[in-house]
Amino acid sequence: MSMSQDITITIWNANCLDRMTINTVTQSLPLSSLIFITETWLLPPLRLPTSWQQFHTYGLPVPNMRRGQMGISLLVNPDFPYPVTHIPSVSPYVLSCQVASTLIHCMYLPPTASFSDSDALSVLRDLPLHSSPSQTNTIICGDLNARHARLLGDTKTTTRGALLYEWLLDTGLYCWNASFAFGEPTLVQQRRRRVVHQDDVLLPSSDGVFGVSGAFDAVASGVTGGPSGAADSGVTGFGDGSFGDSAGGGALGASGVSFGVAMSGVTGGSDPALLSADSADDSDCTDDGEPLNDPMSYISYAAGSIIDLFIGTHDLLNPSLVVHSDISINSDHHPVSLSFTFDSPPPVRVDHPRWMWNLSKLEDPSCSYATLFADRIAPFHDHLVSLLSSTTCPDFDSLGDTLTDTIHSSLTDSVGRRFPKPPGNTWFWTSDLQTAFDLRERLHTRWRRSPTPFEQCKRWAEYLAAKQAFQKAIRRRRRQSWKQFCDKMASQSLGETTGTLKRIIRGRTLSAPFAHPEGPVAAAATMAGHLRGIFAGSFLPSTRPNAPPTPPDPH
Repeated sequence: MSMSQDITITIWNANCLDRMTINTVTQSLPLSSLIFITETWLLPPLRLPTSWQQFHTYGLPVPNMRRGQMGISLLVNPDFPYPVTHIPSVSPYVLSCQVASTLIHCMYLPPTASFSDSDALSVLRDLPLHSSPSQTNTIICGDLNARHARLLGDTKTTTRGALLYEWLLDTGLYCWNASFAFGEPTLVQQRRRRVVHQDDVLLPSSDGVFGVSGAFDAVASGVTGGPSGAADSGVTGFGDGSFGDSAGGGALGASGVSFGVAMSGVTGGSDPALLSADSADDSDCTDDGEPLNDPMSYISYAAGSIIDLFIGTHDLLNPSLVVHSDISINSDHHPVSLSFTFDSPPPVRVDHPRWMWNLSKLEDPSCSYATLFADRIAPFHDHLVSLLSSTTCPDFDSLGDTLTDTIHSSLTDSVGRRFPKPPGNTWFWTSDLQTAFDLRERLHTRWRRSPTPFEQCKRWAEYLAAKQAFQKAIRRRRRQSWKQFCDKMASQSLGETTGTLKRIIRGRTLSAPFAHPEGPVAAAATMAGHLRGIFAGSFLPSTRPNAPPTPPDPH
C-alpha cells in the first residue's frame, strides 16, 4: 500500500472468529486499510496473532461456556499511512476510531430475537456524530440486522429496518449500499422449503415455492427467473450461481432467493459459506422443524438479505462500494468494502524503533565491546575535562546525545543489533495449512464460475470436501501445537519455564496508551508539553522551606 490518500474500509461478520486463522482474513483482503470484524466472540485479554495493529471491543462471556458472544475487532493494515486513534466506548455494541478527520463507528446489533428493535434504535441514537472539533465526517458501519426493501433493495422490510429508515430521514444520513450496491445481499443463508406429493409429482407447497417439476424445467432450460416473475413467487430460477450479475440487479438481488433442488443428498444453488444441505444437524428437517421422510420432499435454496451497511453524514471523494461475494472466509456474511479518498495527505511517519542488541554476547571473553568503547569514549572524556575550567554552561543535551551514540555504536559493532519478531502466528501456520487454504479458495472460485447448474452441484461437493479438510487440518495442528508446548514446558529448566509464563502474562496484560488524532508525533509533543507544564514549578507555593543541607560525605 503506497503513501496515497486512498482508504478502503471493510466490514465482515465472522460469526465466531478462529484466532489462529486470522491470517486467512488478511490474505483474502490484502488491499483493505481497515478491517472491522463483528461477532468475534473474543474475550479479554486475548489478542489476535497478527502483525496488523488491532483494537477491540471485547465480547461478553456466555454462562457455563468457554466462549464469548458479540465482540468487534479492528485490524489496521501495516502499510496504511494514516494514524488510527481508538476512541474507547462503554457500549458493547460499538467500536469507534478516528482516521484523519473522519469518525468511524462500527456496530453489531444482535437480531431481534435477542435484542429488541427499540434498544437497537436507542444505540443508534446515542452515537455521537461528532466528538471532537477535528472531525468533519462520520461513517457508521457494521451488521445492523435491519432490512428494508425500498432503501436497500432487500426482499422484505423488517420492523428494525423501518425504524432505521425513519432515523436516517430524521438525521439526514444516507446509506452507501443504496447508492452502489442496491439489491446485492451481504448475507446468504441456505434454506429449505417443503413441497407436496401428488400423483408422483412434487407440487408447490402452501408458501408459494415451486415444486421439483418446475425446478427441473428451469434447470433444463437454463433460464433464470427474472425480476418480474420472482416478485410474484418469492424465488428465482436455479441461475448460474453468481448473485447480482444478471440483468435487473441480478436474480438474488431482485428476489433475495436463489432457487435449487435437493436430490439424493446433492444440493445446488447454495453458497459455500453456508452449511451443507446434508449436514447432520438439519438434513432431516425443513426450516419449519418438521422431519423429512423423503429426500425429494424439499427444495434447497439460498436466501439473501442486506444487513451489513455503510452509513455516512457527508459526501465522500471518489466513493465506491463492493460486496465481495467471491470470497469465502468460513462465514455466511460477505465482506463489504467502502473505498474513498481523503482530502488531506497523510502525516509524515516518524518511526522510533526500540533498539535492541544481542547482549548475551557480552559474556563471551572474546567480545570487543570494552575495547571499542574505551577507544571511542576517550575524545569525549577529554572534552568533559576541558569543560571543567569553563565558566559557561555546557549544552547538556548535546553531551547526552554524544555519550548515547558512543554506547550504541560500540554495541552495534561488537555484539550486533537484534530485531524483535513481528507478532503473528508463524509458529502455528504451516505449509500444509496454507496448501489446504489455497485449495479451498480455488475450489470456491471454480464453483462460482461453473457454467451450468449441474456443474455447480459437482463443484459444490468438491468445495465442501476441501472446506472440511481444512477445518480438520486446523484442529489437528491445534492439538499438535498444544502437545509441543506442554512437552517443552515439562522438559526445560525452571528458569526458562518461569520466563515463558512471564511472557504469556505480559502479553495478556492490557495497557492504555496515549494517542492523538494527528499521530504519534503529535501525541508525544502533547504529552511533553503537559509534563513540561506540570514540572515547571509554577504550581509551587511562593514561600516554601529551604532545601536540606548537602551532606559532606557520600551516603
